[in-house]
Amino acid sequence: MIRVRCVTAVSWWLRRDLCYRFDPIFPQKTKTLPRFHKIHPVWCQYHLFRSICIYHSKMSSASEADEKYNALSPEEKLPYKVVSAIFNNSVAHGIQLLEELDVDVNFVDQLFYKGQTLLMRAAFDSPGMCRALLEKGADVNLAHTESGIFPLLCAAERNTESCKILLEAGADVNQADDEGSTALHAAAHANPSAIPILLEAGAEVDAVESEDIGGRQPLHYAAQHSPEACKFLLDGGADVNAPLDSEEAETAILIAASKAPQCCQVLIDAGADVNVQFNSTGCSPLHEVTDEDDDPSVCQALLQAGADMEIKDHTGKTALHHAARYNEAVCKILLDAGAKHDCTDEDGNVPMTLAAVGDNVKSIQHLLDKGASLEITNKSGDSPLNAAARMNSAKAIEFLIDKGADILSRNRHGWTPLHKAATRHPDSVKALLAKGADVEAKTTDGMTPVFNAASGSAASLKLLIEAGASVNARSQDGSTPLFISAEGNSEGTKLLIEAGCQLDAQNEDGRTALHVAACNSADSCKLLLDAGARLDIASKKGTLPQHSAAAGGNAKSLQYLLDKGAAVDAVDKVGFTALHNSVLKDEECVRILLLAGADGALKTEIGLSAYGLCMQMNPDVEILATLLGQGKYKPLGDSKRTEEQEGAGPSSSEGAKPT
Repeated sequence: MIRVRCVTAVSWWLRRDLCYRFDPIFPQKTKTLPRFHKIHPVWCQYHLFRSICIYHSKMSSASEADEKYNALSPEEKLPYKVVSAIFNNSVAHGIQLLEELDVDVNFVDQLFYKGQTLLMRAAFDSPGMCRALLEKGADVNLAHTESGIFPLLCAAERNTESCKILLEAGADVNQADDEGSTALHAAAHANPSAIPILLEAGAEVDAVESEDIGGRQPLHYAAQHSPEACKFLLDGGADVNAPLDSEEAETAILIAASKAPQCCQVLIDAGADVNVQFNSTGCSPLHEVTDEDDDPSVCQALLQAGADMEIKDHTGKTALHHAARYNEAVCKILLDAGAKHDCTDEDGNVPMTLAAVGDNVKSIQHLLDKGASLEITNKSGDSPLNAAARMNSAKAIEFLIDKGADILSRNRHGWTPLHKAATRHPDSVKALLAKGADVEAKTTDGMTPVFNAASGSAASLKLLIEAGASVNARSQDGSTPLFISAEGNSEGTKLLIEAGCQLDAQNEDGRTALHVAACNSADSCKLLLDAGARLDIASKKGTLPQHSAAAGGNAKSLQYLLDKGAAVDAVDKVGFTALHNSVLKDEECVRILLLAGADGALKTEIGLSAYGLCMQMNPDVEILATLLGQGKYKPLGDSKRTEEQEGAGPSSSEGAKPT
């Protein structure tokens, strides 16, 4: 069996399809990507060494090809011997096969390289076989049956010698495939050495691909990776400021700045407009060379060419904003060139804030050297220190405080840096505590940092407790940190209980943390019950924890409460039982209550039984069936009840009667 392997470079259609999917110069494919989308083209790194494989339908799978090949007659197998000779660059053997076998030199492979002609394969792999096929009369311009790809495009991708041979044989240098790609596009991207040959043969340097794949000219390809290719094309008359024929309409300098900064100088020397902007983001070339890995010399070159440092992107940021966060060397260059350090983006952030967010201590120092303020705030009232705490920039926190930043700076909601950090960043909490942050500082709602930590970060909560923070602090509405952790942070609940917090503290509505946990977190509910939280404390509306569990549809919490002795038929101030609440929410809660002996006939102040309320407000079939069956109804596939539960409770004949 002939085994034909994929070439080491990915075929043009695979490369282009991958390019279309991942290449950031296609706006419709990258709107969700971060600004610094330095995605190196997949096809530049993608080398396949395996038996018969290719992209989707373009090549058959190995097993499929084997099966089909074995089904061929001896005569039908003959062309594939030539295919093998081409792939192995066995020119003498290939010529011998062409001489001895009656093989159609324009044979189209339908097994291994679907739709490719022998000449296309030879253009990729074997200049010698390319010449031999042409001498035997192969059609030099015969294209791929599905994509329109043709021999010269294949050769231009990586085989300069094949390009020469095909052009000498009369190949159309401006032939395009179904997407408008010419050989010059392929050479500009993958094989710069072929560019002069194609240009000398009359290739159109400004040929434009289809808008569907980006509307690129060859220079746009070259600008992604090769200064040499850029120079060849510019010397050949390429328009350095030609935009893509697409919605984004980037020019080569934008592409180079975002993907291959080493190409920028060649484009600048050719007169590229250095203040052009991306349509989608508003970023200029200067914005695009501020990433952490970018060479500062490219920024210098752009500035020397007249780049405007105060151009803002669509979020109101200048290049200095980005450089302050990501690249301290570029930040210094921009500041030394006169960039404004107090310019604000649409959220009111100055470069100092971005430097703090990026934990970039060197940028902070550069900004301080130019007179930037440590206390300037954004529209939310956050100072750079607040911003650093929010983003867990521990080094920046220490540096800013050492430079005089106010450790008690508050935003418009009264949050200090410690509040910001406590939510999820124990490292920053540790740094702030080491600098003397006030653990009892209150927000405008009266919450201390412990409240923030209780909402999510057990590690931060532990640090604050160890630092002496009160676990019984009250917010304006009378809630304690336990109320916050009871919403879903069971680890925080455990820490607060162990620290001796008040289990039964009531807020201004009369609710306890158990009310909150019963509704939201079965784990916290169990922890509170096991710690001795009272079941009989009602809110000002008469609501008990079991009412809250039923109203929240929290079957586990409800079961825990009943197991601890919660009254199944307790009513609130309007006559609602837990069963009334559950019929509006959850069938499993209804079942648990009925099996626990809940009276479905009890009525509210306005005369509604649980059944009547369900019919009026939430006529759910499963809930109704469970009510009528006194909890014994079991939906198809429901395995929640055990055999023992199914045998418990009153019979269905004693069920609730419709009101």
